[in-house]
Amino acid sequence: VNQSTPKLLQNYYMVVDPEMKFNFLLKFIESRKIKKAMLFLPTCACVEYWSEILPALLVGTKILAIHGKMKKKRGKILNKFRDLEEVLLLCTDVMARGVDIPEMDWVLQFDPPSNAAAFVHRVGRTARQGSEGNSLIMLQPSEFAYVDFLSANQKVTMVQAQIKESWKEDLTRVNSTIHNMQKNDKNIFDKGTRAFVSHIKAYSKHECNLILRLKDLDLGRIAT
Repeated sequence: VNQSTPKLLQNYYMVVDPEMKFNFLLKFIESRKIKKAMLFLPTCACVEYWSEILPALLVGTKILAIHGKMKKKRGKILNKFRDLEEVLLLCTDVMARGVDIPEMDWVLQFDPPSNAAAFVHRVGRTARQGSEGNSLIMLQPSEFAYVDFLSANQKVTMVQAQIKESWKEDLTRVNSTIHNMQKNDKNIFDKGTRAFVSHIKAYSKHECNLILRLKDLDLGRIAT
């Protein structure tokens, strides 16, 4: 079979309820002992918001952020990413092509990208020059057909990532940490609101809108 992604790349997907997504992402990073990764988010506003939240929840990992509106700082941030050993780079699809990214272990995707070709560009950031790499895409139950779509459309082989039942127990702690940060800092609260609105808008513009339908989303649970 002709694969369009690197041979040494293992592509995982996780099917998870929307309100559990962020918590499960943290648990996945922890359980896999992921040291150096990129996390693709749908919009600049999402990158801005999560870069405020993540340092409180991924202690010991440096959080860097980069998106299309940061033209001047880009080189400096990439150099930092290159030099650090434990680092998570939050980014939008502006980073999926045409930028020389250093080696990393994982490419993480919080949402399906706006088109299937972008998936291949994103995951092509790891497993380069003969080294092994891994990618994870997080899907909601309503998006399950995306796995078959990717395999047919882009010849990508996907493996379901195992979820531990115990991961759910941490949700209350994670959410109360986030809520307290928002209560104590209006700037973070505003960034959260902007991130949510832009996230839903971006979702409504998916090229793959036969599978990724806005009307299937439970907006309350996503907001949680």
